[in-house]
Amino acid sequence: MIGKIAVLIAGAGPVGLTMAVELTRYGVPVRIVDKAAARTDKSKALVLWSRSLELFERTGIVDRFRAAGIICHGARMSTGTELIADISLDGVQSPYPFALMIPQSETERILESHLEESASRSPARPS
Repeated sequence: MIGKIAVLIAGAGPVGLTMAVELTRYGVPVRIVDKAAARTDKSKALVLWSRSLELFERTGIVDRFRAAGIICHGARMSTGTELIADISLDGVQSPYPFALMIPQSETERILESHLEESASRSPARPS
């Protein structure tokens, strides 16, 4: 009998970890590789948008993100003396009509934690 083939995910950043979460949700085994030995403490991404939060809702982890982040309903930009933009996200057609300000390292920590919990609930698979 042939076992399931694991999917190799190159990169343990938010995109790779999100892909791993989605694949494991459907029972697909994954292996994640990354050139870095550990999660960075530098943030290359500072926000989760509505669609990402909708995806995490399907996975059951959206509340973890909301608890760790800061909800932002809009932004104002100025030259220092003149307002040049006033942006509202309140009209976004989503259950999450806002941007969630959250450091990349925290996003990765939440996704890694969920993957570890999922692995401990799954039956052991032969290597």
